Amino acid sequence: MAYDKAQKQGWLDEMTWLDLRKPVIIKKWTCEAVFAESRKYTSKIEFKTNASPAYAKACHEGWINEMSWLIPKLRPNGYWTRERVFEESRRYQRRSDFAIGNASAYQIARQNNWLKEMPWLNSTRKPNCYWTREHVFEESRKHKTRTQFARAADAAYRLARKNGWLSEMTWFNA
Repeated sequence: MAYDKAQKQGWLDEMTWLDLRKPVIIKKWTCEAVFAESRKYTSKIEFKTNASPAYAKACHEGWINEMSWLIPKLRPNGYWTRERVFEESRRYQRRSDFAIGNASAYQIARQNNWLKEMPWLNSTRKPNCYWTREHVFEESRKHKTRTQFARAADAAYRLARKNGWLSEMTWFNA
């Protein structure tokens, strides 16, 4: 709305801080537009992550089931050998990404206890009872603002808020 007003009034040229490339927004997702968008992706997760309005429309209309290019190819039994699982896992940086990106290979790795042999998969999850007062304060000092702290370490932030520790964290920028 404000962008359109500024454009009509000819003010955009004066706003040198703006990136004037107006994003292409499809306000009405037609069947053709949804299918065209979905063809950019190879999985439902990728489609949902990168084009959530189009994905939602595809699900609502039942078109998602017609998008065979988004359905993972079934592997024959025995396909996921140790070598293939390790090769596939190297495509990911975190266990959660591996689990989402290739659930079948991840399950095989988990069942065979191979995950502990994959140090390249950083687990960002903290063990239960990790967030002591000292750990919460240590983590909070890594961030400039409360918002950054909340986004980066949600569990620690919630614990700090619950226990009233946020008021003691005077190092946050105002």
